[in-house]
Amino acid sequence: MNLKINYQTRKGTKDTITLEAFINYGAKEYDMLKQAYVYKPLRYLTGLKINASQWDSIKKQPRTNEDLAKFKLIEKTIQDTYQYLKMKSTDIKPEEFKKELDKRIKGKDDEKVVSKVRIVDHILNVILKSDAYKPKTKENYKSFSNTLENFEKHIGRKLYSNDFNQELFKELITFVRSNKKVNKINAVWTIQKQLRATLNDISREYSLKVLDVGKDIAPKDKIQSVQVDAVYLTFQQIKQIIDYKPTDKVLKEVKLILLILIFSGCRESDVQKIIPQYTCTIGGESFRYARFLTGKTDTEIVVPFLKPLEDAIKENGGKLPSKIDRSVFNAKVKIIAKECKLTQLETLVYVDENNKRQFTTAPFNELVSSHIGRRSFVTNLINFIPVTILAKITGHTLTDSSVIFNYNKISLIDNAVRFVKMLRLSAVQYPDEFPIKLI
Repeated sequence: MNLKINYQTRKGTKDTITLEAFINYGAKEYDMLKQAYVYKPLRYLTGLKINASQWDSIKKQPRTNEDLAKFKLIEKTIQDTYQYLKMKSTDIKPEEFKKELDKRIKGKDDEKVVSKVRIVDHILNVILKSDAYKPKTKENYKSFSNTLENFEKHIGRKLYSNDFNQELFKELITFVRSNKKVNKINAVWTIQKQLRATLNDISREYSLKVLDVGKDIAPKDKIQSVQVDAVYLTFQQIKQIIDYKPTDKVLKEVKLILLILIFSGCRESDVQKIIPQYTCTIGGESFRYARFLTGKTDTEIVVPFLKPLEDAIKENGGKLPSKIDRSVFNAKVKIIAKECKLTQLETLVYVDENNKRQFTTAPFNELVSSHIGRRSFVTNLINFIPVTILAKITGHTLTDSSVIFNYNKISLIDNAVRFVKMLRLSAVQYPDEFPIKLI
């Protein structure tokens, strides 16, 4: 098998990404599920950091000459290293390949062989100090390290990368479920997800064999995430929010952010990217739109500015909102919902830590958070806008088994035009469903 190099990006700090190389050169690994040897690429973090906006996701390379030169140098180094190792032996071990790349690309020349790594130490000393993770992600890892330290006290010893097997995994899950603060199955699933990610990171960093939660744990013992029952804002409730006149400066900012979420369908982390920089004309009428790359999935988005959002920005003196911490936003948006009289009791179903369905009842305003905007956007429009169009507006991935979705190659600009046309048509055909003028 000839050497093949593919690249993927990992999230960095703010607007940066870190480049990861997937190096296929014929190395195989025995897959217990398939009962056969399968090709296993070497995943190598190159250390090259690039501004996310300067990464060409189509060509899979940087756009700027400076970054492109670094990129090509790394690629040539990988190729040269492969040829060098191939001359020494036809059987190139992944750990040997990685070690040689560390020398040539990162200047590492440590002959010390690491046989095991304390998991908590790796989180504290590597993950939390890395530029490849966002603050919120680091916060989650810090919480996970606290869980592991409490588990270490429970079992009376420190946890190392080579300790985990199916039995210890089951013991950890049982311990997590016993925590009074963990009362939903998705919280348990998050612990499982973080364990898997941490062990995989250790495996890549030190070329160590670790437990693969995805492959090595029996399906019956793995935790599955579940869809969460949640509230959304109807158009009538949204109108109450539009009519609400907060006197507090922070509440004004929070209201504008909420309206951006409601009328763009973006994630809270992308609010600052919803900027009306571009204009498109259809049928003699123009609409403004934002074009950006999502922070979570690096997906390109084109989303039109709907009339209520244009009106809200105009009411704010043409200014976009300032950045507000998520925890502050979530606290203040509950106040807005309460002051808008959105306080009716809501009963929702949730799945507890033991995978049992339960009911919970709370005032509507207490259930409101940043994600309600995106959820409301989709829920209010999905019965009127074709899902193939709506998904391109929100950046959702269509995972239907039908391959027809893979042939939806319409450009993002043309997709936005169709979105506006469909919205106009639906508002005319179903006036009772659209009490707010969106276009």
